[in-house]
Amino acid sequence: MSSPTPKASIGSFVFEAPFALNDPQLERLNAATVSNQTDGAPAVAFRVSLAQFNALEVVQIRERLERRAAIQTTGIARVLAVGIAGPSAFATESPCSGTRLSDKLASDDEFTPCETVTMVRELQTSLATAQFVHGQISSDLICLDETGRPVLGGFSFVERASDADAKGLAALAFELLARVRFDPNAFDYPAGVRAERIREALPGVTAQFAGVIARGIEGDFSTASQFATALLAAATDSAADLATAAHQAIGVKDPYGANLFLDLGRRYQPDHPELTAVALRLSPQPSRTDPLAPRVDVPFIDASAEASYDPASEQ
Repeated sequence: MSSPTPKASIGSFVFEAPFALNDPQLERLNAATVSNQTDGAPAVAFRVSLAQFNALEVVQIRERLERRAAIQTTGIARVLAVGIAGPSAFATESPCSGTRLSDKLASDDEFTPCETVTMVRELQTSLATAQFVHGQISSDLICLDETGRPVLGGFSFVERASDADAKGLAALAFELLARVRFDPNAFDYPAGVRAERIREALPGVTAQFAGVIARGIEGDFSTASQFATALLAAATDSAADLATAAHQAIGVKDPYGANLFLDLGRRYQPDHPELTAVALRLSPQPSRTDPLAPRVDVPFIDASAEASYDPASEQ
């Protein structure tokens, strides 16, 4: 008797993944493609039932599958085929040729803060290059190649907000350091208390480093790039790096990101001159008038009680 297909959660629905390409509909549609491009190795396949989505959502899923299939970026698993077969949407991708990160974490291997920053930055760079919000970052979906570099597979079939990957990378950083997956139910506290509990669960790192991870899990970072930048700065206690990131955020008209980096930087060096410069750029500037322009007093004429007004009377 064959073992049941493992289940995993993506967003609000459940999918069967990863599993060998053994669904009859998928085999009929893609067997030739898969066998030719993976040298006979079983492809990794993902599938989700479309019964729970309306017609517009199904169209959006189809478009997202096509965008994902077009990605040819280092650090992102290569998609072999995508499509809709009967009641399901599916994607097949090249198999992992190295070690699953989840398997590595299950062994006695430990990740240092430096290695954690490297992992986060490499994943973030790949996603930024691909210009794609993954939406379901997990150690189960990360394969370490022969050089140890991460290759991110899978993805949420449903479009996610840009902060989804920031939260995903923060939860991954927690898992790398705590050697246990981040479980929201285990940290079911009010926001401020939850952040403190997360920091307490990471005793081997600095308070600043754990604090950035906690804020990432809380959803304070709107993009994966913001989280990766803050995590690197926390690892090096670099207020200058955060000031640079804040200036860049101002340049792209992102005051929220700039204020976030400013707040984090002030935790390291409150009086850093670059942070002061950021604060000045973010401060509301008073309206300025030309001091050389002569003042002109224009009389106010109230003619509401007059039957008529003759301008000649003012000459």
